Amino acid sequence: MLQVAKECQRECRRSAILSQKTMKDAVTRARRLSKEMQAYWKRFDKVEKEHRRKAEKEAIEQRKIDMEFREVTSCTCAKSVHMLNISCHF
Repeated sequence: MLQVAKECQRECRRSAILSQKTMKDAVTRARRLSKEMQAYWKRFDKVEKEHRRKAEKEAIEQRKIDMEFREVTSCTCAKSVHMLNISCHF
């Protein structure tokens, strides 16, 4: 009877220790997962910010090119219209 009682105590202690270890591991895993997620989103935000900057820079460059093209074409059109008017008067 005494031996059975000791075995029961040992088994209860073992299950309690395993339970505590599992809880401790869960906290450690949760912390690690949290850190990994923070690192991932930080990196994601950085990459997204770089892409946004690049897209904005390309849009600005495209607007500049479009403005220059419009200026050149409007000047060319105005000159050709002016030349036509001059040639018509002669």
